[in-house]
Amino acid sequence: MWTLLFESILLLLLFLYVPGILFLRGLGLRKSRALVYAPLFTIVGYSLLAIIYSKVGLVSNWVSLVAPLTALGGTSFLIGLFLRQRNNSHSPKASLTQYKGAASLALYCVVAIATTTLLYILPLGSADAFICAFDIAHHMAVPRVFIETGNWSTLSVTLFPGEAGSFYPSVNSLCAALIISALDVPVTLAINATNIVFTSLVFPLGMWLFMGKVFGWKDFRTYLGAFCCMLFAAFPWELFTRSAPTLYAFFVGICIVPHAMALLMDCLEPWQEKRSPLRSYPNTSRNTSICSRTVIFFVALTAIALSHPSAFFSYILFAIAYIAYVLFTRTASLSRGKRIAIVVLWLLFCLVLWVLLNKAPFMSSTVNYEYPAKAKVLGGVARIVLMWAPHVGVQYILGFVVGIGVLACLFDKKRRWLLFPFLLTVFITYFSIISSPGAFKSMLSGFWYNHHVRLMSTIAVFAMPLAAQGFASIAIAAELIAKKTSKSQALKSIQQKLNNTASITKLGTTITVIAIVAIAIIPVPLPRQTTLYGYERKMENFNNPSYGTSFLTQEERDFLQTVSSTIGNEGVIFNAPHDGSAYAYALSGINIVNRSFHETDDYAIRLLASDINSIATNKEVARIAKDMNIEYVIQLDAPTSEKRTLYRPSVRNDSWKGVLEIREDTPGFELVLAEGDMRLYRIIYPGTP
Repeated sequence: MWTLLFESILLLLLFLYVPGILFLRGLGLRKSRALVYAPLFTIVGYSLLAIIYSKVGLVSNWVSLVAPLTALGGTSFLIGLFLRQRNNSHSPKASLTQYKGAASLALYCVVAIATTTLLYILPLGSADAFICAFDIAHHMAVPRVFIETGNWSTLSVTLFPGEAGSFYPSVNSLCAALIISALDVPVTLAINATNIVFTSLVFPLGMWLFMGKVFGWKDFRTYLGAFCCMLFAAFPWELFTRSAPTLYAFFVGICIVPHAMALLMDCLEPWQEKRSPLRSYPNTSRNTSICSRTVIFFVALTAIALSHPSAFFSYILFAIAYIAYVLFTRTASLSRGKRIAIVVLWLLFCLVLWVLLNKAPFMSSTVNYEYPAKAKVLGGVARIVLMWAPHVGVQYILGFVVGIGVLACLFDKKRRWLLFPFLLTVFITYFSIISSPGAFKSMLSGFWYNHHVRLMSTIAVFAMPLAAQGFASIAIAAELIAKKTSKSQALKSIQQKLNNTASITKLGTTITVIAIVAIAIIPVPLPRQTTLYGYERKMENFNNPSYGTSFLTQEERDFLQTVSSTIGNEGVIFNAPHDGSAYAYALSGINIVNRSFHETDDYAIRLLASDINSIATNKEVARIAKDMNIEYVIQLDAPTSEKRTLYRPSVRNDSWKGVLEIREDTPGFELVLAEGDMRLYRIIYPGTP
């Protein structure tokens, strides 16, 4: 099974990167840029092809998606190669070490792969392990529906093959479906492979490019960024825990936000510089290069939106703040008052669009999602300052380092703008944490479902360069202390180093390494404090089906396989989802009725949930069940099981008493399978012999 996992990882890497690299090299991008931006092209390409196939009645699978996109990429590459040869504009051959940022790129990959191995792969226990969490039932079911129906369109996502679907961000499910289609692996293994690829390569490569553009390729802070993008519990690690809603779609969207951040900086750089830094080859025109980057920029926005709209708005916060900075700094020929007026007009324009989108009918179910306040005034401040990962804990030392980075940015004129997107997100997150559901909260944080977990993830991403700035400042300060530099001279030296390339001595490097290790593994005896080492121990437990918080044990998973082999996957089974049976379809293909933990307003489902045990005497219940072709009822827990209390209160036992109160002697039911406290009953409809 582990071999299959690594084969799946390798295959998804090929699917995500090869077509994109070929296409972007054809457009004239450097190899490093083509490598980083490749998933943006393939995400959009696969998604659009799946939508087109759905409209014209063609089947989506790994061949029908990968082959045409690879052909398009190969054609683009050959055309670009021909044009460069025709114009005698070959890119000079260079070794890997001659490329800008090659050493730091390697460091990002090594650190990310090592960290993902320690914090995601090793705690799995088995390659197809999964954590019983709220949204995972949905994320597990969608790839199976894709495979069964051949319809992979993000515009028609459903949990029930044959039923009409609707839009749902499903890039994560599409990636998993590509693996399943090619290798016929379990759904959960494909999901793990997808998470591993985006955590260990896609996200760190985007952060590498962004950090390099912010600090410079030879700057110490760019190298520190390799560690900083893996240190925050709030992202990506928080989104994999049992207690969080397991936000895989949002996770994929945030993973490609840094790519779009770097692209926006690329697209706006020519405003300032006389010679465009976008030229990939000596004879490539400035306009052609800018045009190519602009196209890729909009491809990036589309990729984020397809991955998850909340992630798109996370990026919008960066764009609002960065464009405001650009407008102010790059209109230096105007008076200060006019420059301020331009920025104010930009912010007012953004505010109007924000309000209009917030009030749009198609956004109402999202922005009005109710989450209660999580803290009072000071508690909200503490959570943000301490880099809170809501379901993992706080990181005191890392919060201190980020605070140092915030102060350091005030002295660093070139990078002071990093504070703007960070503080804007902090403002929205703070009021979302302390505010009760209402119009104010919906207006501020509605695009993230008013959900503090998504917002804290966004803060973590924007805090990563600040953490690098903070670590560098601490290292510089340690050097100056060792040299016994006077206070006034020390401040000048710090500012000078921060404004220019931050070169750090061996002492500063040692101090930084110690600080990073302390954050990662050394526990601090303070409330809710967490380390990545502690996170790894927690994930081992969560992935273990025998652990106390797992409400689908290994015995129950085996029982589902027995059910599948006994009755096949055609018979419709009614179930109470919170006993773990919500996973039955995704895991075993069983035609279970309730495949989600969300409460339903469907009258038929609610009636059966409360009264299906009276099917022998209640004509309405019998009629509805027969109309739905329900043949069986499954129980994975005894009615008195305490395991149900482990789950969220939104799924109430009394709502499902019709399922829970069925016994072997209940009229209208015949026992088919029994093992421990698990039961499968066949329904005997009134009048049936």
